[in-house]
Amino acid sequence: VAGAAGNALILGSANNAGTSNTSLTTTSTGTAFYVTQSGTGTAMRANATGPNAIAGFYTSSNGPGISGVTANKDKYAVYAGNDAPTTGSGAALRANGKSNTAIVATSTGATAIVAQGATTGVEGSGATYGVRGSGTGSNSAGVYGSGTYGVYAYGSGSGTTYGVLGLGTYGVVGFGATYGVVSDGNLYIKGDLIATGSKTGYVADYAINGSKVT
Repeated sequence: VAGAAGNALILGSANNAGTSNTSLTTTSTGTAFYVTQSGTGTAMRANATGPNAIAGFYTSSNGPGISGVTANKDKYAVYAGNDAPTTGSGAALRANGKSNTAIVATSTGATAIVAQGATTGVEGSGATYGVRGSGTGSNSAGVYGSGTYGVYAYGSGSGTTYGVLGLGTYGVVGFGATYGVVSDGNLYIKGDLIATGSKTGYVADYAINGSKVT
């Protein structure tokens, strides 16, 4: 059998080591195992068929666990896909940072993260903030959304919770063909309310704590 356990690996042939494992150890300063694919095929591929088996497992004590780089502007450096035909609890990608940030995305010339979903583009939950964004440029926005609902949020924790909490020159800014901001429930305003334009279908206003305008 080509490449059987105890024999040399034969290139250009299907090798079968049976139930034996193969390992490579080196103390070199270069790449321990290097594969170049000059054709249109895949340079390296792993396939695991056993229950809960992992096709590729990489660990590093001091550097990145795995690094993917592409020079093609229309390709992906790393692609993760879940081809299951039905909905389940899995995902294409799972990141666990434990004591550190799970995912860090940066871009110098485009959007750092683009999310698209059949129902929700981005869904977040957290003990403090479900989704938090900060804009550092001139006239920037921490979170920007567009659609039937540009931003849809609700707070469900104990104590004082906020569906949307905005801090900045303008805490929350909304633009809409019909309504810029819609509140389903009581609307609480701490501070002066300054409004331009006419009001329709409103209830009686009350001056409380010396409000400037009623």
